[in-house]
Parts: sequence; C-alpha cells; structure tokens
Amino acid sequence: MKKIFIIIFIACFTSPVLAQPNIQDATSEVDRPYEQEAEDALYTEPGTPVIESEKTAEEEKGGSTVVLTDFGNRKINVIKAVRKIKDCGLKEAKDIVGSVPSIVVENVTLEEAQEVKAELEKAGGYAEIE
Repeated sequence: MKKIFIIIFIACFTSPVLAQPNIQDATSEVDRPYEQEAEDALYTEPGTPVIESEKTAEEEKGGSTVVLTDFGNRKINVIKAVRKIKDCGLKEAKDIVGSVPSIVVENVTLEEAQEVKAELEKAGGYAEIE
C-alpha cells in the first residue's frame, strides 16, 4: 500500500503539468482591472483629471436639486412660480415657500435646475443648486 501511495505521490509532483503551475495565468486575471485603468489613463489628455469625466456622467444622469433659500419681499410671485414649476396646488406651493429652505425640485439635470433657479429668481426668490 505504501509503495502505491509513494508512486502516485512521485508521479503527481514530477509531472511537468502539475509540478509547474502556470502562475502567470492566475495573476493575469487579477491584474486585468488595473491594466485597464492604466491603459485608460494613457489615452486621456495630459492635465485632464479622470474624476472630471465621472462628474459629468453623474450630472447627465440627473442628480441636481434646487433649494429655495428665501422668498424675498415678493412671496406671492414666488408662490406662483413654484405652482408653475411643480404643477401643484396653492396650499402645497404655500407650504414649500413658507418653510424655507425647502426643496423645490430634485433629481433633475443641471440645465433644468438652472432654468428652475432662474425662474425662481425672476419671481423675486433666492435659490441654490445642490
């Protein structure tokens, strides 16, 4: 029994296939994501941060929020603007304007957020884009 075990043991570890595992194949799969990042970095323009491209993709998805910070001295005009923007009733618009700072719109693109902010400021209110 011992002789058979020893022969099998020697045959397994002296076999060229089993004796030298292909280490390069095992590490190449682990290193592939890092190699892809390095390759992507080579093709960007010099001085361009990679984070900037991630930020524009996030802005395109629509992650901007418009917050009404103050209604100034034209509360009625701001209420009318909020009603128009949100397409809501008078009570809901009064509650939004009355409880400043309050969110007017959220999860919109940057362009839409700038339009909403401009409309609120035109009515006499003060808004911020977050």
